[in-house]
Amino acid sequence: MLFRSPLAALAAAALIAVYTATVTTLSRSEDDRRRIEQRRWGPALAALAIAVAVLLALGADPRARLLGALLAGGAALLAIGPAERWNLAPPEQRRVLIGRLVGLVPLLQASFIAASAGAAEPLALAWALLAVLHPWAARRCAAG
Repeated sequence: MLFRSPLAALAAAALIAVYTATVTTLSRSEDDRRRIEQRRWGPALAALAIAVAVLLALGADPRARLLGALLAGGAALLAIGPAERWNLAPPEQRRVLIGRLVGLVPLLQASFIAASAGAAEPLALAWALLAVLHPWAARRCAAG
């Protein structure tokens, strides 16, 4: 299991915090019309780092690690779109792109759930569905 050690749980929390920090840093330039080159790739790179960390997790079931790495890898792939569009997007669209990046957090969390215990794969997949529901919930909240 990945989380048998408190240090492993701390590492998982730290990696989620790094992803959150990269999204927060990027969001600070929502209203800035200047082009940015490196910072816009931060969320995709952080999600990729999570995929690699989950894949290489010691002591976890290989199948569970693979599922976790696939979930985080999917988040990394989905984070590429906002990075590619960032410099061409007006501020209103940049807010939407940040929302999409925030919506990937459940996928990243699900990757750690999957790798934490062999019997947790159904829970991880259910948690990953929150990423699918995020755009719908965001529209509902914005309309209200």
